Amino acid sequence: MHTSSRRYIGDAARDLARLLPGQWHASVEIYAHPAWQEDLVPWIWDSGDLGRAVQSERIPYAAVLTDAAQGTTLLFIERPGWQLDYLVGGFSPEGLEGGYGDPHAPRSIVLPPFPGRAAQALTDRYLPAYEQAVHARQTAAIAAVLGDIRSEHDTWQALNVSGRYSDATRLSAAAVGASTELFLDHAWRRFLTVVDHAPTLLDRCRPCRSKSAEHARGRRSRRGSPTATRSCARPA
Repeated sequence: MHTSSRRYIGDAARDLARLLPGQWHASVEIYAHPAWQEDLVPWIWDSGDLGRAVQSERIPYAAVLTDAAQGTTLLFIERPGWQLDYLVGGFSPEGLEGGYGDPHAPRSIVLPPFPGRAAQALTDRYLPAYEQAVHARQTAAIAAVLGDIRSEHDTWQALNVSGRYSDATRLSAAAVGASTELFLDHAWRRFLTVVDHAPTLLDRCRPCRSKSAEHARGRRSRRGSPTATRSCARPA
């Protein structure tokens, strides 16, 4: 048995959770067997020190910070090789694949042992970067799916226009129907990704007014002319 200068990680995590915006919950996990730690690797969504530490350093325990309302889950660990600091990074968002090394993954950050300063760093730096990374990852997933559907549609359309397979064999009516059914089935299965993620992307966008449009509207209003507005969408 030996003593440590560090606080119990559960207490540190709970103090941090209380200072974060929203409703955060902290819990402690024990990885007494290295295999339990290895189970974390596919789920850690990080491009920084946390991902490397989980893969290469022995981490016998950690805290998990969860904001169920936003669907955000973070891993909070003692920084390997340092006496006081902590590392925090994210788990893969629900419904999105991608772990350590994903080009869209945010970078974990180092937190000091002081709850107020740690919460400020997490709120000001990491959580906005995490939200932007989720937005980029969802956008990329939708773009990839729509690209696949477009490619398959082009192939299906070319097949039906030519009436022949690629080896010049003529298509039968039954084959045309089967290819159409197959294309629609595959397209719908892929489109479910859009159904899953598009609403969230739209919620994160808000209308904004162009300054030039507002200026023009004001001038037309003073002349008694009908007004018109223009809006655009961007991440909130």
